Amino acid sequence: PTIPGYDCFGKIQPASDLGGDCFDCQLLKDGKIFFLVGDVSGHGVSSALIMAFTRAVVFHWIKLGKSEPRSLAVALDKMLRHCVKKKMFMSLACGILDPERHILTYVGVGHPYPLFIQAEGRLSFLGSPVYPLGIYRKPFIPEPIEIPFTQGAKLLCYTDGMVESLSKSNLPLGYDGLLKLVQDTNFSAAKDWAIQLFERRRDFVGSDHQDDDVTLFVLSRTHQNQSKNP
Repeated sequence: PTIPGYDCFGKIQPASDLGGDCFDCQLLKDGKIFFLVGDVSGHGVSSALIMAFTRAVVFHWIKLGKSEPRSLAVALDKMLRHCVKKKMFMSLACGILDPERHILTYVGVGHPYPLFIQAEGRLSFLGSPVYPLGIYRKPFIPEPIEIPFTQGAKLLCYTDGMVESLSKSNLPLGYDGLLKLVQDTNFSAAKDWAIQLFERRRDFVGSDHQDDDVTLFVLSRTHQNQSKNP
């Protein structure tokens, strides 16, 4: 979507024809920005089926006018436990950005920690350790956190295929490697920056080989626009 004062871009780089990553970003009726990055366990037909169910749940959630990410996590967990015979689980990074107040409301469930980058360059990971959706009958879904999205800030969401990428020496990129990789890039427009990150990952691996899907989503605040808060 096109949002004044913001720039966003997302891409799934699949490891096979039937992968387990999903991504969505939409402008809601109330003007807020919704995004979701998810990763279903495994690959193949079962994972593709879960992706289809996930899209249906998201579509229904948006149609109902919902805008609280935790309620979507609850709905997806119910889908995994009641609509799928084979036990499957899913990690989730889900957020709602209010572009008027410049507040990001975020919920992460069993997902690699998104990286939040302040305009001055300070980097921090969001979230805390939580089991993925679909594992327990009474799952723990954390309360959403609210983050001021100041001018020049960036958010990077990704799936585990990024941090679990292996070098020629069979060493994983990891969170520390991701930080170094990010610091070695130019914080340009969202699409250009995401492409840089994919290229840096390929350089780390030493080839185009992928054992898992890799998904990146970038959201950045580009310039000041009229709003209720600075």
